Amino acid sequence: MNLIDRELESARKYVLDTEIVDGNTLVKLNQDNVARVEAMIISDSEYRNTFNSSLGILYKKGKNKDNLKSEDDIKYIGSSAYWGSELRKVICSLGKSELKEYLYRPKENNYKLIDLITNASGNEGNVYYSFATKLCHYACMYVVDGEEKDNFSIYDRVIKSSLPMYIERYLNKSVKEKVYDKNYIEYIKLIDEIRDKLKENNEVISRNGLDHLLWYHHKGDKIKMY
Repeated sequence: MNLIDRELESARKYVLDTEIVDGNTLVKLNQDNVARVEAMIISDSEYRNTFNSSLGILYKKGKNKDNLKSEDDIKYIGSSAYWGSELRKVICSLGKSELKEYLYRPKENNYKLIDLITNASGNEGNVYYSFATKLCHYACMYVVDGEEKDNFSIYDRVIKSSLPMYIERYLNKSVKEKVYDKNYIEYIKLIDEIRDKLKENNEVISRNGLDHLLWYHHKGDKIKMY
């Protein structure tokens, strides 16, 4: 066996555990796979600073703020020139207590912050829906402590397209993508149902971990629309 083959053979022990279900290759939703994906993301020069809470999404904008730990810090994020003026107005106009309420208690407020961000983009609302969920997700990761750090799941093309396969695999029911298309309450409800099912087998996975697993495993796939 030559050196390249030996290296590839050695790498096999780090490959994600997968399974074939109805002809589709699904990544197994377990803690070990989550750890492997997080390690790969942290090592990836394109993404490692995006998930660094001391730099985060500000890294790519040429900003560098040492601490993003108070509720006011999200206004620093919102004031970035990267986003349109209307969106900056919405983020920066929120009072500290109101913003804290939306981040710490999103379910009780029907995930209103997502709607505020999406609507602020005007006619481009469809484009910005995914962005709104990402902003809320990372805002929580940067400025919230405790279990509330995981209050939001990311809604993007890869995750929403692959989710029906995992709903069928873990919940044993068929759900079409249109059921939760831009319906965040239904979307996150289904994600949490999968997580609750996993808990029955002592697999506790965060929303963030599940997001990253599906995204990393399927981002190069051409997934049929369910």
